[in-house]
Amino acid sequence: VKEICQNDAIENIRELISTYINDDCTWASTNLDLQNQRSYAVKSGANGLLDVSRQIYKGIIDDIINEIESLSQRHSLNLKHSYDSTRGFFIKLKRQGISDISELAPVFINKVVKKNYVEFTTLQITKLNARLDEVMSEIMLISEQIVRELLKEIVKKISVLFMIAEAVSILDLLSCFAYNSAENNYCIPEFSNKMVFKSARHPILEKFLKTFIPNDTVSIKESSAIQIITGCNASGKSVYLKQIAILNIMAQMGSPV
Repeated sequence: VKEICQNDAIENIRELISTYINDDCTWASTNLDLQNQRSYAVKSGANGLLDVSRQIYKGIIDDIINEIESLSQRHSLNLKHSYDSTRGFFIKLKRQGISDISELAPVFINKVVKKNYVEFTTLQITKLNARLDEVMSEIMLISEQIVRELLKEIVKKISVLFMIAEAVSILDLLSCFAYNSAENNYCIPEFSNKMVFKSARHPILEKFLKTFIPNDTVSIKESSAIQIITGCNASGKSVYLKQIAILNIMAQMGSPV
């Protein structure tokens, strides 16, 4: 695992990604932050047209915010801007700031009453949103072209990525085995032609039951190839059988039991 993770190709892939993608590009929680992350995911300088489109994108957002601030001052209202992936930018006003939405100036259209806010827009903001969508589409098309070029280079080293994925998954599996062994006082099984469990425990049920009683199981081919388990309903027969199966599977896959 260590040798695979030190492969030179990994550093080459990292440098390729760093050449095209901004280091601080992460998943965002809000709609506007997510759109901004998508718009600025590709580094500046990768494409001249992309940089120009971003300047236009930023300018339109500034125009929308300035328009809302201007409306707020003009109508003496505490207007806030908000963004939705479907509607784009729109205006929010606390319901406490107005007694009746019919009192709002005719310039405000598409009014929607929510629990604590009244949401609406204007014709000018609608036009700016339409322009913003056009610019955003241009940014996405150019960004996708750049990312496709990046993927074409990375795919040449796909075999190394497969090896890394397998190595990390094996390391994760072994770490889980080691953690469970230490946490639950497991032991390393010994393999033979006999099946003998001493003080065996169901690895799942013991997590939920306050007092799980360990039990022994002995199955030797010569004397007890077939065993019959009897008992009333809900006495634990199925748990006992499943426990034997699960512990055998865990042992076969290399896990302590």
